[in-house]
Amino acid sequence: MIECVKEEELEEIHDFINYCIWITYHEYFPEASREDLSYSMDQLLQVYDQMQLFMLKNKGRIIGTIALDRTSNTKGQLFLVYVHPDFQRKGIGSTLVSYVENIAKEMGLKSIFLFTIEKAKWAIKFYENLGYRITHKKEQEWGIDVFLEKEL
Repeated sequence: MIECVKEEELEEIHDFINYCIWITYHEYFPEASREDLSYSMDQLLQVYDQMQLFMLKNKGRIIGTIALDRTSNTKGQLFLVYVHPDFQRKGIGSTLVSYVENIAKEMGLKSIFLFTIEKAKWAIKFYENLGYRITHKKEQEWGIDVFLEKEL
């Protein structure tokens, strides 16, 4: 069952997210240290305070996370969409995204956007398969961010 993250679960969420970031992205940034690719506790607290943060557990173990930020009256942004590697390709990511899309609709949002790195072709394909379309790309010092959006 997908649940709202409680404050006392933030340390566990922090560890989970940083594990997933490292496993997912270190091959794209081989020169980066684990710390370079980490999400700080301050960043996570900001997400917790300003957004809706959700998790999915299996047998007491976090296996997925997702956050929704309302960026305007009509638009939201997805953040921290991670699924533990042992549970990928089992529909969990799709379930998390669908869950948050339904919440966004209930909030009256008309669209949701997100971004990922261009090197993560699998992530872009994942979101495209869920109905997201590339809107633009933005060059960053680490590469290119790809922005995707979906009308709800």
